[in-house]
Amino acid sequence: MLEDDFPRWMQWTLAFAQVLGPLATTILAILAFRTAKAAVASAQLARAEFTLSRMPVVLVQDLRIRYVNRTLTVRGAIGIATTDLPPAERIAKRIDYRRVQTSIEAWAEDGDEMRVVCRKHNTRKRISRPYDSPHLIFLNDRPSAPPATVSIRVLYTFSSAYAPWYAETWLATATAAPDESGQLTVSSPSHQFLRSRQHSDSPPWRLPDLWHSYCRRMEQIRRDMGG
Repeated sequence: MLEDDFPRWMQWTLAFAQVLGPLATTILAILAFRTAKAAVASAQLARAEFTLSRMPVVLVQDLRIRYVNRTLTVRGAIGIATTDLPPAERIAKRIDYRRVQTSIEAWAEDGDEMRVVCRKHNTRKRISRPYDSPHLIFLNDRPSAPPATVSIRVLYTFSSAYAPWYAETWLATATAAPDESGQLTVSSPSHQFLRSRQHSDSPPWRLPDLWHSYCRRMEQIRRDMGG
């Protein structure tokens, strides 16, 4: 054999090269795969962060409360606070309200103390609305006595059309007290972010979600064109 003509140290070198060559190739392939996987994960993270940056601000707005004919009524809406969206996007995009809990509690004066005269709550699930169509809030009850102070609490969880796989939960609170004319005046709602949740089983790059989004967009275009 040709190798027999080589010195023994060279024969050992060739033997090691034959063993280490495939091993080195395998190690390089593993490193390349891990690098590619890390690059894909980084790209997906960047895409998710860009998507979440387009999430609209959704707030409780236009709260009104009345006490007429011994009935306490609360009205309002939950909608996006972003006003610079183009009209076409407001119609095409939607907000998915996964859960909305509205509650009121009224107190009346009883001597030197205040006593609860009304407690009412309502829960709705899975309400979808276009950006330009806020979700309306309506709740009423009949207090046992005319209320002097009313507390309003709205707990809502929602997702946007940009990221249906991501949900945020917010709490809005407000109070109402009689003004000089005796009408209940509502303070500006205070909003508090509670938590967020990312549904890992529905990532933004799933093919079914992309296909459904494409179909909805095509249907919207056909409607806009009068089809």
